[in-house]
Amino acid sequence: MVDEYSTKNRNEWVINELLKRDSPPGYVEEWTELIKQGKDETLDETLQSVLIFRSKNEWLALSVKVIKDIMSMRTVHTIPHRMNDILKGTVNVGGQLKLYISLTNVLEITKDSDQCNDTLESGFMCLISLDKDDWVIRVDEIFGIRRVVLSSLVNVPVTVSKSTANFFKGIFHLDGKDIGYIEEELLFYSLKRRACD
Repeated sequence: MVDEYSTKNRNEWVINELLKRDSPPGYVEEWTELIKQGKDETLDETLQSVLIFRSKNEWLALSVKVIKDIMSMRTVHTIPHRMNDILKGTVNVGGQLKLYISLTNVLEITKDSDQCNDTLESGFMCLISLDKDDWVIRVDEIFGIRRVVLSSLVNVPVTVSKSTANFFKGIFHLDGKDIGYIEEELLFYSLKRRACD
């Protein structure tokens, strides 16, 4: 039988011996210099984590800061006399009713029948939130979360309609896809203004 006390003492001795050994030449100086330099603030400002998804035939991205939940499709409850092309009804999320809107109608995305399935059985719903304004949107496919270098964004092409182009910070290219990065503050402002008309 192994003596537990001697095993514990042996482990402490090994740890102490590892901590007592000398660091490699230049190690302390290198880390001292790195700590003096501090955090690279420009790196944080130029990288942005985004959720990439497909709505109809368009690949889009939203900052993960506004994504609060991703869920399977839920029942949409209509609102009598209050629905329009943007506001489609309400959805129960965690026991609370949230307004369900058509992101594709806001962005004026047209349907490409070869790639899309508009049935409520397919796709996902995303709860998005900014400054306590909650909205539920439908997405057909989720690509994942990626970090985007903001300086790599290119301007929206002239061929995109002017009203849609206003919603994008720019476009970036990833895995053979051109992805429109949505300006979330403008999107939420537009939703507040247009959904309840």
